[in-house]
Amino acid sequence: MLAFDGETLNEAIAQVSQQTGWRFELADPALGDMRVGGYVHADPEAFIELMSLSLDLEARREGDRRVILSRRS
Repeated sequence: MLAFDGETLNEAIAQVSQQTGWRFELADPALGDMRVGGYVHADPEAFIELMSLSLDLEARREGDRRVILSRRS
């Protein structure tokens, strides 16, 4: 279980990537300064859902174990 309490999205991505081996990228580097809060299993799909619900981001899968996060259009 990973806990986020005000970490930046960049910090959260680093933690999830380290735990899962998945690569998360940001479509806009400014998104990296957003603050993340919540608990999530060390599972990439759970992290994607948390980002979708809490930060209104969408995920685009690019091949195996690579995800690009962006603002919802």
